[in-house]
Amino acid sequence: MRSVAITSIETELPRDVVDDAKLAAETGIEPAVVSRWSGGRERRESPDGEGPSALAARAAARLLAARSLDPADVDFIVFATNTPDMFFPGSGCLLQSALGCRPVGGLDLRSQCTGFLAALDAAWRFVATGMYGRVLVAAADTPSHFNARDGRTPHLTCAMSDAAAVALLEAGSGAGEILSIAVRTDGSRHKDYWCEYPASRFREGTTLPERNRLPLSKVEAGLHYPVADLDRLREVALERIPEVFSATLARAGAASVDATLVAHLDRRVEAELPARLGKPAGRILVSESLYAGGSTLPLMLARAKAAGDLESGQTVAMVTSGAGVSWGCGVVRVP
Repeated sequence: MRSVAITSIETELPRDVVDDAKLAAETGIEPAVVSRWSGGRERRESPDGEGPSALAARAAARLLAARSLDPADVDFIVFATNTPDMFFPGSGCLLQSALGCRPVGGLDLRSQCTGFLAALDAAWRFVATGMYGRVLVAAADTPSHFNARDGRTPHLTCAMSDAAAVALLEAGSGAGEILSIAVRTDGSRHKDYWCEYPASRFREGTTLPERNRLPLSKVEAGLHYPVADLDRLREVALERIPEVFSATLARAGAASVDATLVAHLDRRVEAELPARLGKPAGRILVSESLYAGGSTLPLMLARAKAAGDLESGQTVAMVTSGAGVSWGCGVVRVP
């Protein structure tokens, strides 16, 4: 199979910066609680009516322009999000339309926190086998539209940000080359971080007019908002990421990497995981912004390159874990 590289990467952040004081005033959450979960990191929020596909479309348009490419040059789209614009169709369809691409295939992934790694893995296989020449990978999330704003889940409301990142994959080696990717899932622990409603598996009510996949009683109970057990998520990260990190390095034929990007909802994981990974992880880099779901890793990669913290051609590992529950690692050369 052909070698595959990330030949371009671009990011998009909403214009509005929402600091801790503003969020506390808007939600009624105590300022000390907001600060505890944010750690003072930057928070961005998309305006009403703007979903992940809009963020991804702006990033993708800039990426194509920078490469002097036309939307017609895109052969396939893979879109990873945990906060889709709507129940269906997928955000990949909306991205294709917004860019004005010719009719091409689109694959939407709901791999939650490991979404970018799963999307990268799928896109890599399409290009490696010669099925497509250029695959556009998008990872975007708007948790500010998704999480409760009434104080019931401050560890989510206060600790997350909206963001998008897109990457273009093409055949090639050297800078940007994808060396190895692995994603794992343990669905028996799906309630560690989940959102139960709206749900197509339910049709509640005894008579036809009453049947509703989103009953008012479930809304009143807040079951249409995500919930997360951070202690259990932390346990998964510390126990599972080291194993997949070692396995991914071995598949890449590398004893170590120059740097490792660590993305996680719980800041304790960022502090504790480096010791578990050891010297093979090289320098540990964490995000200066709040956690943005599956878009966190590519956002970190692009920002670290732009800031000079990473240089083209260096080897970097990207690790994360979260809903699913899932965890994963990707090893690439810096684009």
